[in-house]
Amino acid sequence: METEAVLTVSKVIIAAAWSDGELSPEEVESLKDLIFRFSGSFPSAVGITGRQWAELEIYMDSPVSKDERDRLLTELESTPLNDGDKNEIMAALEEMIEADGEVSAEEKEVFKEVANDLDRMHAGALGQMGRGMRGALNRRSRSVRGAPNREDYLDEYMENKIYYRLHQRVGFNDKWLAASSSDLRKLCAAGGMLARVANADHNISDAEFNVLVEALQPAGLGLSRDEAAVIAEVAVSESGKDMDFPRLIRDFFARTSPQERRSFVGVMFVIAGADGDISADEITEIESLSASLNIPRSEFHEIKGKYTGS
Repeated sequence: METEAVLTVSKVIIAAAWSDGELSPEEVESLKDLIFRFSGSFPSAVGITGRQWAELEIYMDSPVSKDERDRLLTELESTPLNDGDKNEIMAALEEMIEADGEVSAEEKEVFKEVANDLDRMHAGALGQMGRGMRGALNRRSRSVRGAPNREDYLDEYMENKIYYRLHQRVGFNDKWLAASSSDLRKLCAAGGMLARVANADHNISDAEFNVLVEALQPAGLGLSRDEAAVIAEVAVSESGKDMDFPRLIRDFFARTSPQERRSFVGVMFVIAGADGDISADEITEIESLSASLNIPRSEFHEIKGKYTGS
């Protein structure tokens, strides 16, 4: 089985794991381990790259709808497989659905659906199938033409997960698009870093959140307070997870001038001091982020002095 086929099968396995609407952190780790071992079962498959792993992780990130799962199954139907491949897939799928010690009705149904698909594929090419079988495939093919394809947003997911999550949440209707995509990406990256500073002491106060919302309402973009609050909420919810901050910082860096970045260090101190005190942990976090933004150490201490008096 070639690498692309392994990826398609792996996505189907992940979609099956979501069939009961839940995927715990432990299940995610089990899935990653299973897919790693599964991909190693096929010598013809080249090692999965970082970007290809991200293609799989984007499916582990949030529930997979039935339309998405049907689309993936349709892709699986067009994947060349032999009897050995089929057996490997069913063994991996069975191991996955039994991982938590309980097989739900939804998981049983998905397992049966994949098994039926593999049986149809084994029966021969589409042109050799019976009329009823061809009709079933064509009906599902029509039903999934408009199904979501989260790979379309893979770059967003990899480079700026807060922007990706905002896109998921609001869909970027015309009102949101009043701010350019580049501006929204910059605000999301800024929101992620500010939320990280505010949470350095493991608590984001109402005062800190309100200052965060204000910071995400720059003049000229036309975002309302409610819209800025949505960005802030997404930034806060994502900053406590396994956020790839180096990528987020690089995205912010690429969209700002040196002066904007220096000013942003001041905004970080404003956030930190919103509850009346700037803790040592918050200062350490700001210093680390400033270094990542290539702010000279002398400039950092100058800015710090303005807000802390030291």
